Amino acid sequence: MTLENMNKIIGLRHELHRYPELSLQEKQTKIRLMSFLKENTSLKVIDRGAWFYVVYEGKPNQPTVAFRADFDAVAVQEQTHLPYRSQHSGVAHQCGHDGHSAILVALAMEVVQQKPEKTVVFIFQHAEEVGAGAKVCAEIVGELKIDEIFAFHNTSGLPLHAIGIREGVAYFASKGLMLQFTGVTTHASTPEFGKNPAFPIAELIRFVPDLLKEPQFEGAAFYTVVHTRIGDRAFGVSPGVGEIWFTIRANQEKKMLCLQERLLQKATDVAAEHQMLFHWQEEDVFPETYNHVTSIEKVCRVAQEKGLTLIPMNAIRGSEDFGYFTKRTKGAIFSIGNGEQHPPMHSVDYDFPDVIIPTALQMFLGLIDVGGEHSIRPEERKESPNQG
Repeated sequence: MTLENMNKIIGLRHELHRYPELSLQEKQTKIRLMSFLKENTSLKVIDRGAWFYVVYEGKPNQPTVAFRADFDAVAVQEQTHLPYRSQHSGVAHQCGHDGHSAILVALAMEVVQQKPEKTVVFIFQHAEEVGAGAKVCAEIVGELKIDEIFAFHNTSGLPLHAIGIREGVAYFASKGLMLQFTGVTTHASTPEFGKNPAFPIAELIRFVPDLLKEPQFEGAAFYTVVHTRIGDRAFGVSPGVGEIWFTIRANQEKKMLCLQERLLQKATDVAAEHQMLFHWQEEDVFPETYNHVTSIEKVCRVAQEKGLTLIPMNAIRGSEDFGYFTKRTKGAIFSIGNGEQHPPMHSVDYDFPDVIIPTALQMFLGLIDVGGEHSIRPEERKESPNQG
């Protein structure tokens, strides 16, 4: 990429960083990315409402390869002195999605110049942080007959420019469960006349650690109590309504669903025991993200050709909705190191390191050019043993 274009990309990244938007609210971010692509490439930009994609048409009978970038921000109050720091209070690009999107724009600009034989699809995705974006965007896999898809995530703690790889399950499945118990409110001096949800909630909190010691869950499933609320701050009232929120996660969706079933059954039982109503709902649902063997092999090959350090990684307990894509076609997501001492993602002093933009661009361009067997369509491949 020319220095002029690289400076444009860095400027775009800083602009996105300055005006971040939360998941499902990324209206101006999408508009800016689309306008930049129209101004700087000859590619057709297809608007799909909350997200969009761009297509470079290659030669007939060549594979179609796709690349995905997310563009939502997170609810963090940035505490840096950067000239392009967030101008939106309580919202910031502290996960680096500004960098991911800017790099995908750079890739589109380079593809127009280099004119590869393959068809290339550039997917700009909303709402990754809440697990809602890829589920919608993945429909494009069948529509455009995408043979293979790639993405990367910047990763603090990895050496600068190093490529982190994981075959099979790369990110855990997870979801948020919101459980509510409704009993009877009464005066705090006569709690025997009421039904206080503190007791079933306490039983649930004690129940889950023992549940996870069972062989099917041990070391492969986890939970976090992220929120509880029982009544109001009033010493004179014995509350009648309470709720508890869990995040549950596992290395396989089927294990996560089994954990959910056991947890909800226990909640149902304790609600009945205490003669209370029980209601639940779920949010932020993420599948496991599965990297296909041949796709990871291509990532390794390109990294080696570029002289980049390869670092095998354990499955990451956090979640990434890219898994919705790799349920439908072959693909892989890999990591690029921000540096071992770089502030972690979602921290108040984090900023995407512009220095890894050329590294990501090299990797993506290499994955367009890399040879190998033609990708198998979803209906032709065997379901992976780790798929839920």
